[in-house]
Amino acid sequence: MKLLHTSDWHLGRLFHGIRLTGDQKIILNQICEIAEAQQVDAVLIAGDIYDRPVPPAEAVELLNLTLECLVLKLNIPVILIAGNHDNPERIEYGRAILRGGGLHVRGMVNADIDPVILSSKGEKLIVYPVPYAEPSEIRTLYNEPGIVDHDKAMRAQMDKIREVHPEGAKSVIMAHGYVMGSSTSESERPLSIGGAEEIGIEAFEGFDYVALGHLHRPQKVKLNSIRYSGSPLAYSFSEASDKKSVTIITLEGASPEIEIIPLQPRFAVRQLEGELDELISKGKVDDSREDYVSAILTDKGALIQPFARLKEVYPHLIHMEQPRLQAMEGQFKPKEGMDYRKRKDLDLFQDFYSQIRGEEMSEDAVRELTAILENLRDEERRA
Repeated sequence: MKLLHTSDWHLGRLFHGIRLTGDQKIILNQICEIAEAQQVDAVLIAGDIYDRPVPPAEAVELLNLTLECLVLKLNIPVILIAGNHDNPERIEYGRAILRGGGLHVRGMVNADIDPVILSSKGEKLIVYPVPYAEPSEIRTLYNEPGIVDHDKAMRAQMDKIREVHPEGAKSVIMAHGYVMGSSTSESERPLSIGGAEEIGIEAFEGFDYVALGHLHRPQKVKLNSIRYSGSPLAYSFSEASDKKSVTIITLEGASPEIEIIPLQPRFAVRQLEGELDELISKGKVDDSREDYVSAILTDKGALIQPFARLKEVYPHLIHMEQPRLQAMEGQFKPKEGMDYRKRKDLDLFQDFYSQIRGEEMSEDAVRELTAILENLRDEERRA
């Protein structure tokens, strides 16, 4: 049995004000192509289908087109669950009708275990889709006052599944949450305050594969059989070095075989660092200048319209900072006990320069400043 695991599509996402629908369409087309080339038996989408509970129309249409490709054109069953960004009722809509066409959706938690049974070449696989839910929902559902965090909520759901799972049958869990020890990025929304969102890896013991969603970095969680597929696109600059991918799982034998297949975004997310003139010069010959760029300028002094100048060569420049200048802002402090009213202009400028720049003025700079001050005095006298 071969499966494709993906998650965190976040359809309708804005990236620093840029609508990503075009980028997402390209990457979802790649996922369809991979599913066809790999001849997978099912596609698992582990939550955060949309970026917000009420998605824009273009995001709904993109999901519709992608599911048409997978389910109708390629005849591949799709199982998807709601994540913390999704509206469970919207995801759940038409569940019974869609099931007949090979699309299995789970938006709302239910006390009854409702697995999806896949069959291929005489083999059977039981998939348990577990949509995201707040601990309070599970506490009410099971009437268990002790369910106060995500760990206890997930353990309660897994225990219910174990009670009904046929002994010896291969099993896959689909879930959405933060498993302890995983690597996060800046683009995930926290599920709760403090450690209440953490789920212990022990909650998933005994299952052949656990397809996780919520974290955007592709990774295994200690065991090869418990994995995050990661988001198909980078949604923050903290993910600039991440290699986005889908996970192909082949369930044969005692442990799953894992293959990571990379995805190619239309524009990468990159961070640049250097002096402004240097970055502009490199940008003019950069074949990837269309990428989404964040620039860190290392120039010491003030610059004239640096963002506009850099954007001329990097049209998708969306963030820029100059740490050295920012760190120096507001640092000037008069020396204790010194009456600056009695100091000469040149001395005042030199004191200010040394405190702001962290170095003394050069002899050439002193000569140039002296000439400027003398010219100003001459103009003042003439006036």
